[in-house]
Amino acid sequence: MKEKRAESPFSSAFISSNSRNGFYSLYDSVFDNQSFDRIFTLFGGPGTGKSTFLRGISQKARERGYAVEEILCSSDPASLDALIVTNGEKRIGVLDGTPPHGRIITSPAVKEELIDLGAFWDAKRIAFHKDKILRLAARKKLAYARAYALLSAFGSVWEEGNIALLPCFDKEKAKRHIRHKLQACKQKGTATHRFMRAFSTHGEWRAPIDEENLQGLLFIGGNQNAAEIYLTYFEKILQELSIERTVFHSPLSPNSVDAIYLKEIKTLLIKEELRGGSVGGRRIVADRFFPAHAVIEKERRALTAPLLNTALAVLKEAGEAHTATEAYYIDGMDFEALEAFCKQKIESILSLLTT
Repeated sequence: MKEKRAESPFSSAFISSNSRNGFYSLYDSVFDNQSFDRIFTLFGGPGTGKSTFLRGISQKARERGYAVEEILCSSDPASLDALIVTNGEKRIGVLDGTPPHGRIITSPAVKEELIDLGAFWDAKRIAFHKDKILRLAARKKLAYARAYALLSAFGSVWEEGNIALLPCFDKEKAKRHIRHKLQACKQKGTATHRFMRAFSTHGEWRAPIDEENLQGLLFIGGNQNAAEIYLTYFEKILQELSIERTVFHSPLSPNSVDAIYLKEIKTLLIKEELRGGSVGGRRIVADRFFPAHAVIEKERRALTAPLLNTALAVLKEAGEAHTATEAYYIDGMDFEALEAFCKQKIESILSLLTT
């Protein structure tokens, strides 16, 4: 009999980002050994089936009624980087351990297990293309370095907007407003940290939200820097009150906040610029907490938009180099043997949730 579960509007998210300071990762904090019964770490080159393996586990786990959170790859959101699968009190994690989100295994056979998908490749066949693969690796590395430089410039202009507004922020007025919004929140808890969007090789990407499972949707509008400051301060108040929530950080500047989900009242607060196709919800104009600010957002946007667009174009170049590299590894894989192994291994992993 399948276990009945409380529905959630989030079944996927990011835990890493291409940020203004380079690659930023929450992997170590999310995949803490103390929070899992078992963690499996996948290794293997590009195109060796890591994401396919993760999707296979996800599908089988959902069929059995288990709760599944898919962790999307921040560079290629069409791929998975990790899974968190829960059944009652049991919880397992499966993640891609290759750089840049490499994982050091500290408790092998006790809490952690390595799965090497490189065991199914023909190393000599792949090595035949050594020079081409190395050139593609250099091209990809250069593209990421350029993209991070552009994101850094974008982040600096964006941060100037925050610096300009902060002296005008009426914290007391904001605190009264926030505490009023939180009157219905009585349940104590901690924060879960995620990213809702990513600057990827496929452009700026936002993880899907099932709005039917939301009871409240609040768009934080007005000046975009003002909205970010308000949401970041909202999280500070939540931390002081120890209210259970999921905090979605900005991929550009992870110390800032894009959105907050209040689990107890099933309410999402999100920057209006990220509303996507949402048509419902109410609006909070963040400008009301900045009574003395001067509106120069149009001029700032004229600077940031080209920087972001160029960064995304360069990230696309990195993605093209990665895809070209994958082709050489795919050509050298024994997928028949890999499929048989994965089928057996998936059953072995999921059996840990019932024993």
